[in-house]
Amino acid sequence: RFKYSKYERATLKSYALFVRQIAGDDVSDESLKFYKENSKYQTVTSVFWCLRGIGNPGTHAEKIEVMKNIKEYLNNHIKESPKTARFEESGYILSDLLFVNSNDRTNAIVLEAIMHVGPEALGISKELVTKMVKGLMAGAKGVDGWRNTQENSFGLMAMDKYLNTYEKNPPNFVERVWLGNDYIKEQEWKGRSQDTVETTVPMQWILNQFDEQEPNNKQKEEKKKKKDKNKTTDEKEKKTSEIETMPLTIMRDGEGILYYRLGLSFVSLDLINDSCDYGFKISREYKWVDKQGDVSEKEEEVKIKDVFGVEQNKMKRTWRIKEGARVRVVIKIETKSCRNHVALVDKLPAGFEAINEKLQTVGVQENNSGAGYFAKWWVVHKNLRDERVEAFGDRLGRGTSGFDYLVRATSKGVFMAPSCKMEEMYAPEVYGLTSTEVVIIE
Repeated sequence: RFKYSKYERATLKSYALFVRQIAGDDVSDESLKFYKENSKYQTVTSVFWCLRGIGNPGTHAEKIEVMKNIKEYLNNHIKESPKTARFEESGYILSDLLFVNSNDRTNAIVLEAIMHVGPEALGISKELVTKMVKGLMAGAKGVDGWRNTQENSFGLMAMDKYLNTYEKNPPNFVERVWLGNDYIKEQEWKGRSQDTVETTVPMQWILNQFDEQEPNNKQKEEKKKKKDKNKTTDEKEKKTSEIETMPLTIMRDGEGILYYRLGLSFVSLDLINDSCDYGFKISREYKWVDKQGDVSEKEEEVKIKDVFGVEQNKMKRTWRIKEGARVRVVIKIETKSCRNHVALVDKLPAGFEAINEKLQTVGVQENNSGAGYFAKWWVVHKNLRDERVEAFGDRLGRGTSGFDYLVRATSKGVFMAPSCKMEEMYAPEVYGLTSTEVVIIE
């Protein structure tokens, strides 16, 4: 006879308490007792079903203590990005299968429980709740909702509670924005809408505003130098800080919630970039396909010009590839949280040409170099272009996955391999880059 573990039993009982509460039973004391007796064997869903059953603690000392424990649990398990906040089940216990668990369903259960009890009971800010809503909605597929009935049911329960708590009154306000003393925009919002309005402020305009704050003639510069001689280092740093900052003011006049995002688009002046991880940790390798000696790599000192034409000597990972050889480009992707609507763009060195493997004349023979080792189930569409290869996915699970494609080294020479980039398309501040490398085709 099969026996459930303590984890599965805890999940079953907490779900039973949740169902009884939905049916109208008072399960506050039972939920409190059950949570204290089984706190070591709780999953994310069972913890928050217990939270829902316990309810708002009021002045009840024992319940207040439990709320502190649950908040600590929340802080240890939540995964925040600049835009979203999400929870994820372990994925390794039977209850995930038994209850048709999924990350979106878990996030809906957590959000609904917090809204039922009240965020203030756990000391959770409205900003974090909004991030949780955005994390939940990121998994939805437009008007079709989420992926299955379980996710839709709990997702609608959570969003209904959020709507009736924070967005009960339809928007009816005017948005105004200032940068420094300059009026940037004004926008009127009436009624519920999914429309977005984007305003772009050129960086040159911002820099010009800073220039206007600086002395514009020799007399002012000379006076400033004399004053600076008598100033301490701290005073100089304070003055510099005052000059280099400009306040951004966003005002809402009326009723409703204003959702906004601030982003900065930029291009690095350095042609040689190091790898970075802002949500995605990615690496790239070139593998031989037809002959083992076709590809080799080592650290070499290379001369590289920056955007101003100045030559620099730098130690960089350098790939030496035989002209005409076919090469497998293997990209490894690591992320600590589930990501939605992702895009990968790998710009090709000028001496490479992407090969369409679906053509029967290609005749790819795989080797033992590890090409294609990482799972690429997440890819729903890819583009092979003249200067880059792109891959897109609706959802990328946490852990390690990858992508690979085939190229041919067509031209001799020394080429730069620009950084490969992966990002969440609707939250571009979540991204990762590989380091820039050198490719020598000989």
